Amino acid sequence: MLKGISQIVRKAIAPLEKRIDELEIQLSKLQIAFDDLSTYNRRINLRFYGVAEYTGEDTDQLIIDTCAKIDIDINKEDISVSHRIGEMNNSMGQRPRAIIVRFLRYRTRQMTLRNKKKLERDISINDDFINEGFPQLVLKPTRFDIYQ
Repeated sequence: MLKGISQIVRKAIAPLEKRIDELEIQLSKLQIAFDDLSTYNRRINLRFYGVAEYTGEDTDQLIIDTCAKIDIDINKEDISVSHRIGEMNNSMGQRPRAIIVRFLRYRTRQMTLRNKKKLERDISINDDFINEGFPQLVLKPTRFDIYQ
């Protein structure tokens, strides 16, 4: 009798286990697609490090001024959004928080990145592919695996 109940339970569980496996595969594919979209979305962002921080500052204007130092003429209409990253430091002597900038055009971003070597040593500009929450997958499947 116990074997009969066990078989009935196994038969009832089998389709559920199959469904769980299917959902796990679907979740993996969605995660890969999401990561690809996240990366693509960040392609027009840049991070500016070492730009002095002031109370009540206008980060758009700080970026415009920094770009002017490297012979890039931009205005507020070229910037979608900009803001400081991280918690505010009240300690004296702390390095200023980075500014993340989303440009409206990829070309503006590329010109800025190309001219970054003209900046003084204490300010640097980098791609926005660094994020503590962004997964670093060692054996990440390719985009083509998603659609199989």
